[in-house]
Amino acid sequence: MSDPDASRPVLGLRANLGQFVLLVAASALVGGTVGQERAVVPLLADRIFGLTAVTAAASFIVACRRPELRRPVGGEQTEPF
Repeated sequence: MSDPDASRPVLGLRANLGQFVLLVAASALVGGTVGQERAVVPLLADRIFGLTAVTAAASFIVACRRPELRRPVGGEQTEPF
């Protein structure tokens, strides 16, 4: 028979240090990416493409709309991935 304690999760930072470091690194990379996007993209949009903040906000909303709204107009519903 298997040990009933073997299926219990091990708690604590020291026991899960690898997972904790991976979580912190992933969070830092995602935060840095979002920060760069929010700082650099509006400047590029304004200086290179001549877009205003309203245009950038509207395009962001359109690009990030809910997945169930991303269907071809007048077509059948597409299957997700």
